[in-house]
Amino acid sequence: MKHTLSFVLLLFILLPLRAVEFIGNTQTPFPKNNTYKVEIKRNGSNWETLLSHNAKVFWATKNMTFAKFSDDFTSPVQVRVTKQDGKFTKAEIRPKSYFIDYQKESDNVLSFTLTKAQKVSVEFDGDRWNNLFLFADSTETNIPDKTNPNVLWYGPGIHNVGKITLSSNQTLYIHPDALVYGYFYATDVTNVKILGQGILDSSNENMDYSKPRFSQLFIANSSDILIKGVILRNTPTWNLVLLGCNNVHIDGIKQIGSNANSDGLDIVSCSNVLIENTIQRNKDDNISIKGFNPAVDNKLDGMPSYIFNHSNVEDCYNI
Repeated sequence: MKHTLSFVLLLFILLPLRAVEFIGNTQTPFPKNNTYKVEIKRNGSNWETLLSHNAKVFWATKNMTFAKFSDDFTSPVQVRVTKQDGKFTKAEIRPKSYFIDYQKESDNVLSFTLTKAQKVSVEFDGDRWNNLFLFADSTETNIPDKTNPNVLWYGPGIHNVGKITLSSNQTLYIHPDALVYGYFYATDVTNVKILGQGILDSSNENMDYSKPRFSQLFIANSSDILIKGVILRNTPTWNLVLLGCNNVHIDGIKQIGSNANSDGLDIVSCSNVLIENTIQRNKDDNISIKGFNPAVDNKLDGMPSYIFNHSNVEDCYNI
């Protein structure tokens, strides 16, 4: 018996650690919205139809559409949008500062061209509720290595994960064709990356604001954090929360939240934080910068008090 245990232990030691690759359910379709058909044409190729995703807005009483793709933009990408629920008179493509003109091809079809990675809102006849977000990203580079033992890799399809607790030196990657139902949590960590162009959705968690709710992405008392590219949809409360963190880079994320207090980014008692290239639509604040003293306050917006016990700093600077 002793020899058998020794052999098993030796075998375990000799086996290389591997990345954790999660295989998604590719049979169940993603939540769709049929209001708009979105097509793109790259470098003279045939028209390619994008998946029209659904997102809830305004306390989940209304729906909107978003679509996404990535490209290296070495040549312009043509975009064609068909309004499938009726005709339109005029349209706007925001932000206006991009100066993107459109061509009206028929009573319910328009087209325009993108020459670089941009995130835009297409609005028909002033309807800003059931609008279309188009997320045009640059082609991913520096995709994490699947064989790295510190990588959590969520591949194409649907994943029901609940709560994921991240550790120091971990990278979590969400594939562009992945939909992850759950939320991420980390305290007292360093060198953590959350990457990818897929979707994190927390609509399976408690949304009742009279009961405890959890943020989609909560990181406390931590440093050297990179959050890049991901789509955050349907948060129960504050969406992405940083509490007592230092040296954080948030780049190219997209957020659509509809629940009460669905703040986009809550930067609480943090230092050296860079936020860039984001697009956000939430029921409450999009970016909120706060100072917090746990000796004085024991809760914020009804969030559980134990969450804020992680903080050991009060100042907030260099955001």
